[in-house]
Amino acid sequence: MILLELISLKNRIGIGPLLRHAVSATAYDAALMTEFLPERKVANLHKLLKMADQFDQIGLLGLSEFSDRLLESITEEAKEEMAATHAETGNVVRLMTVHQSKGLEFPVVFVADVNRQRSGGSSSAILHTSLGPLLSLPLIKGEKPENPAMMMYRDSERIEDEAEAIRLFYVATTRAADYLVLSAYWHPDESITGPWMSLLSERFDLSTGLPKGDPLTGQVQQPGIDINRIPQIHIVQKKPVRTQEKSQPRKLKLSDWSQKLSTAEPIAPPAIALPLPISKGIQDRYSVSEVEAMDSQIRQSQAQISRFTTSNDKDQLNLHDSEMLGHLLHAALENVKFDQTESAEKLIDTAAEQFAETFSESIRKTAIERMSFTLKADFIQELRSARKLYREAEFLIKWTLHESSQVTSISGTIDCLLQDEAGLWHIIDYKTGAVPAQQEDVLEKFGIQMTLYALAIKSMTGQLPSSIRILQLADTIRTFAIDLNQEIVSQFRNRVDQAILERRDH
Repeated sequence: MILLELISLKNRIGIGPLLRHAVSATAYDAALMTEFLPERKVANLHKLLKMADQFDQIGLLGLSEFSDRLLESITEEAKEEMAATHAETGNVVRLMTVHQSKGLEFPVVFVADVNRQRSGGSSSAILHTSLGPLLSLPLIKGEKPENPAMMMYRDSERIEDEAEAIRLFYVATTRAADYLVLSAYWHPDESITGPWMSLLSERFDLSTGLPKGDPLTGQVQQPGIDINRIPQIHIVQKKPVRTQEKSQPRKLKLSDWSQKLSTAEPIAPPAIALPLPISKGIQDRYSVSEVEAMDSQIRQSQAQISRFTTSNDKDQLNLHDSEMLGHLLHAALENVKFDQTESAEKLIDTAAEQFAETFSESIRKTAIERMSFTLKADFIQELRSARKLYREAEFLIKWTLHESSQVTSISGTIDCLLQDEAGLWHIIDYKTGAVPAQQEDVLEKFGIQMTLYALAIKSMTGQLPSSIRILQLADTIRTFAIDLNQEIVSQFRNRVDQAILERRDH
């Protein structure tokens, strides 16, 4: 059903809203939270949704093009940057390259491996714009002579690499707003390596941290500089204490479990493994059918209603087939287009495509016959001329129990809700199964359902619906009017409260 719903939406909404609807309907983001690296996977999902939004803004491309782009990325194994799992201003530690940090600023910045040496070029063949084609010379009598032009090239490359390294070092050190920590695995007795460490050694005393020149003010090129503008530099040469990780117990082989269990002493299970106590509170939400079922259990001891109207004997179906017939007729009625003329057979076959289960030929035949009778009924014209018409209208109403003032909610779906030209609202409910023959029995059987429907309309419009009708869709259309006054509504409200409290106590 979810897939069919998405198929019906794909040509009416954008790619981003369509994917968000799919995630919401399937709770896919919640499912990702149960897997390995959940935050990372959810962040990647949100990045995909943002990519879909950007695709929508182009306006000229659709779902198939977006799908093709994703398939191409998978086929070509394109390197896509991982999505951020925290906000840009989040209080977290970020690990990034110097290039990624350009334009950003952080309170504290750590620059590691300051004494790292630049890797030299290893190309044996170069095409230079000024020096021309350059090749490494082959071995001559066991010795490899140097190509002077290649030596010139490598020397110029070294100078350019060192200049680029200094520019990168500037970017790295200027990302810190308050504290900058430069880290290197180096001892004063060792020689200086790497362009970053060489620059620091040239400008600062690596044993004290003071700028070279005047040991107090560091005034080398700018005499008279304010001493307070010189940053406070601290040198830490003591190696950090490395904490020893606790050794993990050796995992037990599957073949040793039997012996281990036979010699183990039983202990009380942890609290997390104990059964949860039965909650005596009410649920956050009930459906109309749940409330009806709970009310039915309470009244099982009462006399059962046996006077029902049915269709012809040849249409008698078992419980499963009866339910499937009802689903099929409801779906067909929801899809009726009043500005078009469609046959009952086409409406039923179109509706059947929405279900995963295949309908038997007998159900299909019965559904077509009943749909034919329904399309000729008087109420179809009423639906066609309605000012507003809602089919399969879902609702959720807040429900406060009078006795305990506890609050829950009740959800349901109204088969047909329409507003006439006078602005009055009317409820029509379709029944494909048995319906009591007597009016008072109809009210007893469906009173809770119709009361909840009526109160849902009242919460929306401020008043009860003008009429409530139950239509039995059989070989003939039977109409049963439900007259709900305040007294009857109050009576069924009490029964709803009683059913919810009964479920709570049991």
